[in-house]
Amino acid sequence: SIGLLVALSRGPWVATAAGVLALVLAGPNAGKRIVVTSAVLAAVVLGLMATPYGDKIIGYIPFIGNVERSTVDYRVRLIEVSMMIFWDNPILGNYNAIADPRLEEMRQGQGIIDMVNTYLGVALQYGIVGVVIFVAPFVIAGVATILRAREVEVEHQAMGLAGRALA
Repeated sequence: SIGLLVALSRGPWVATAAGVLALVLAGPNAGKRIVVTSAVLAAVVLGLMATPYGDKIIGYIPFIGNVERSTVDYRVRLIEVSMMIFWDNPILGNYNAIADPRLEEMRQGQGIIDMVNTYLGVALQYGIVGVVIFVAPFVIAGVATILRAREVEVEHQAMGLAGRALA
């Protein structure tokens, strides 16, 4: 958790939120857990907003804040241009999509196109078929782990929690 605070990077925060959401939804009494987690989250956010750091925190929220706004604008434009290219060959993709002239506007001062979204890269090169093949093992493993954790949690609560955390 210290790494999340030090880096001030949006990606790890999104991943952490997704992990917490998965942990909350995967267990028994998911509805009750969502309510409790939402209440705790709301209290923490309100508490942070009451501190002198409230404005700084808001500044880092994508699409709302203004810190590193150019990075967010670049990512939005990259998605827009990439989707135009994707829809040319949505099923199997275009292995040489990165050479498409429409992406040239995204080339930065270092001479690179900053394609950090792996799913977008896979979708451009291999289409929907490639994305399904890329994502399927993770989805299958995650669902199997959650289902098994629910079974085990009835008798061994700690093992069930460990399984949900693993998922």
